[in-house]
Amino acid sequence: SLEGNPLEPPFNQVRRQPYGDLAIVAFLDSQAVELDLAGCSFMDLPESLTTHSRELRALNLSDNILHTLPEWSTGFQNLTSLVLDNNRFREFPEEVCLLRSLEVLSISKTEISDISPQIVDLDRLKKLALDSNDIRELPKCLVLMKTLEVLQVSNNKIEELPLSIGNLTNLHVLDVSCNDIEHLPPSLGDLSRLEVLDAKINQLREVPEEIGECDQLRHLNLSNNAIVALPKRFGRLKDLVALKLAANCLLYTSPSPR
Repeated sequence: SLEGNPLEPPFNQVRRQPYGDLAIVAFLDSQAVELDLAGCSFMDLPESLTTHSRELRALNLSDNILHTLPEWSTGFQNLTSLVLDNNRFREFPEEVCLLRSLEVLSISKTEISDISPQIVDLDRLKKLALDSNDIRELPKCLVLMKTLEVLQVSNNKIEELPLSIGNLTNLHVLDVSCNDIEHLPPSLGDLSRLEVLDAKINQLREVPEEIGECDQLRHLNLSNNAIVALPKRFGRLKDLVALKLAANCLLYTSPSPR
């Protein structure tokens, strides 16, 4: 325990209850591979963090007061997981696009309104979480990130998805809920590995026939939209274990007599 000592920043701040002592021990250990610095009230990252640049694999900086990332943060070339949730970013932190080993990137609950096209340089990225921001458009180049398995962009202001989103052939989870999307692109049917699709609370009026080609789909949530009918090929989704269609405009149509 270092509490009550006249330590200078950042050492007087890295105390998270109830495990504050463990947090500061990890910070002092330059061989640590995981570092949790969430909730430390950082307005700027301490440059002493660079002592971790060689060994660190996972870094959690959520729940701080960061507006930007320093240039030296690009030196964490072995980092595979970076969490920046609930900070004060107003612009996408370009520095993360130079962390080429990243497999998980989460920048949720900030104020960013767009995504840097340079994000395609993260050619190992498997999970991208950008929930609860002010994003209005997904860059078209996003469909080039074929290593993506999880894409979460819920609770933004997105009006449409890229027409060629079907190029993300490794995608297992797609969460576009709580946006302003009116149409799902037909290329959605090319997501042959998709298991979870959450598009609740949008402005959908129809579902593309091609969704029936997503034969590994298990969880589908289309509730709180304005859908009036389901496509005929919907019946091909035989692996579904959860289907949510509440609060739509679905009408029953009796089958035509043979």
